[in-house]
Amino acid sequence: MDTLWGWATALTSKLGDFMNIELTNGKKTITRPKDQYEANKKHFEMRGFAPVDEVKKEIKKATV
Repeated sequence: MDTLWGWATALTSKLGDFMNIELTNGKKTITRPKDQYEANKKHFEMRGFAPVDEVKKEIKKATV
């Protein structure tokens, strides 16, 4: 039973990471479920938050 519980916990943690998205406003980084982000995208953008991947791409373009 312990082995099954350990396997299920490991799988859940991996899936949980896959379903989350990291957002940043330049000072703070937060992690939210992807479906929550999709549902409230305008609110996050209004508060200055954008996905970390997009911010990294903009920084690379600005320095090149």
